[in-house]
Amino acid sequence: MRRIGLLGGSFNPAHIGHRRISLAAMEALGLDGVWWLVSPGNPLKAGRKDMASYEDRLASAKAMARRARIRVSDFERRAGTRYTVDTVRKLETLYPNDRFIWLMGGDTVAEFHQWKAWRKLAESLPIAVIHRPGYDRQAHAARAMGWLRRFVRLSSQARNWTDWSAPAITFLRLPPDRTSATGLRAHDPNWHERYPDPAGVPNVSHCQLLSGEHLPDRSAETATGRPEIDVEDLHALVLKSLDDDQAVEVVSIPLAGKSSIADHMVIASGRSTRQVASMATKLADRIKEKFGRIARIEGLPAADWVLIDADDVIVHLFRPEVRSFYNLERMWAFGDDADRSTVASG
Repeated sequence: MRRIGLLGGSFNPAHIGHRRISLAAMEALGLDGVWWLVSPGNPLKAGRKDMASYEDRLASAKAMARRARIRVSDFERRAGTRYTVDTVRKLETLYPNDRFIWLMGGDTVAEFHQWKAWRKLAESLPIAVIHRPGYDRQAHAARAMGWLRRFVRLSSQARNWTDWSAPAITFLRLPPDRTSATGLRAHDPNWHERYPDPAGVPNVSHCQLLSGEHLPDRSAETATGRPEIDVEDLHALVLKSLDDDQAVEVVSIPLAGKSSIADHMVIASGRSTRQVASMATKLADRIKEKFGRIARIEGLPAADWVLIDADDVIVHLFRPEVRSFYNLERMWAFGDDADRSTVASG
């Protein structure tokens, strides 16, 4: 039996807050993973002019969820469901051996009574409400809570949610994150241009997305001829390349023993999108030239935020204002400043 959290939404765009609350919910609820259900069209947001295409929203979710126990799914589009109650019913039919819990932001509780058959949905699976700064009072005073209040469970017992009988709702006090899709769209209205054209989005089934079968199997790469690389040599090349290209505020965060995504994460800024793009392409070229490895690049040509994935070292390059807005250093702070090393920049 897998313990799966379901987080639905428009993801317009997906942002660091979605990732943070998903990872925190995994810990608080003892989840095996979180599935992001990207909605083809939220009935409560119909007609919005700032809604990006489905392909762009799906691509933004995939980029934000990479290298975490988060699976991005187009299940609702493939299943033809518009309402959460119908989506959950079909998921429970397809995966009868798994247990699901619905993850909901505190800001959403106020409109929960507007959802189709919301009582039936609450009777289908437990609900975990995730704290959003400034929304606690509205969440507890929400119209739907007049009925749900009798089913509230203590957050201290949240890991036992598979023992609960629905309806059951718990309010999680997770680390606050004020990031919002509305704020991101206001700050960066052309965010969707950062992602591939629809034709470039892999056409994989929702089952592959949910199981992770579409991701490369890196455990077999050395056996199939992919050259082995000394991680510290690769890390040193990354830092030297960024220094040569006059990157600003280079920060290297060691991840070995703390996260499975990589051994090092390097974050740096460029003074313009042109410099960010140049640093990214030069770094990828240098990695290929020295190690014979092709690093994956995401975020071009917009170049507000470019990710270079060299497997053992992940590099994030930003324009300064975009870096400040997303604040990846905050997300990856492990509570010990000694674990982070700032490299002198040009």
